[in-house]
Amino acid sequence: MSDDLNLDVAWVNSIASWIPKIDIFPTLDSTNSQAKRFVNEAVKLHGCSPQYLCLANEQTRGRGRLGRSWVSDPDLNIYASLVWQFSDPLEVKRPLEQDLNRLSGLSLVVGLSIVEGLSSCGLVHAKLKWPNDIVVGAKKIGGVLIEVLPSECENFIVIIGFGINVHMRDHSVPIDQPWTSCSIAMNNLNIKRSDILMSVVYQLKVDLANFVQFGWPYFISRWDKCDELSGQVVMVKEGDKVFQGKALGVDTRGGLIVELSESPERISFYSGEVSVRKQNSCNLK
Repeated sequence: MSDDLNLDVAWVNSIASWIPKIDIFPTLDSTNSQAKRFVNEAVKLHGCSPQYLCLANEQTRGRGRLGRSWVSDPDLNIYASLVWQFSDPLEVKRPLEQDLNRLSGLSLVVGLSIVEGLSSCGLVHAKLKWPNDIVVGAKKIGGVLIEVLPSECENFIVIIGFGINVHMRDHSVPIDQPWTSCSIAMNNLNIKRSDILMSVVYQLKVDLANFVQFGWPYFISRWDKCDELSGQVVMVKEGDKVFQGKALGVDTRGGLIVELSESPERISFYSGEVSVRKQNSCNLK
């Protein structure tokens, strides 16, 4: 089915002070790529970039984490990128490394915003699979891609890309993992992409303000309530190393805590590929 992406004018006006410009494209290579082009042009003309929301009805080169492609069939799902200025409310000048560390957990916060936005639209059982997958019944329904851009501005410019399967029931190319969509999970063909998008963006506005003020630790209790991996045996592939153990939530920097299978040691992972495994499916390496 086709679902026009029509945004309510009152809603657009209500967030205009936060996102002064919104574009909806029939088709793009990717919304993150277009967001980068917007930032580059704005910086060239004005020295900095305003916050900006880029939407597309179709992506021809949609991207996910670790360089994977994101299946982006036309007029069915949400493909969005938010250009966000990450500023320090105290205007404290820190070394670059410390400022980048303050972005730890951002992709997890965006995932929480998506889960909350979906819940507001009636999909109440979505969960989060560390670090950036939104799942329903262990099937992927959405994902997040964060990119930090170099900038001469006082604030960091961050591109927050996210995709949500809304009406997808078939797909044009093979997908290498279990997936679902909002209309399938809710058994509701009448759900509107625009309603979900507006709910998610509103929640992002609230959560990003709290992230700037309080950082990732403010959100840990919310994460714990929708953590898909907690208590499960997982395999973590980090470079050429593979670890197995029980997932025990996330730490104060957004890392996945794993109690290793062959020792009482606990390790926090900040990158890597994670999959759920049965107890005897793989050995610790």
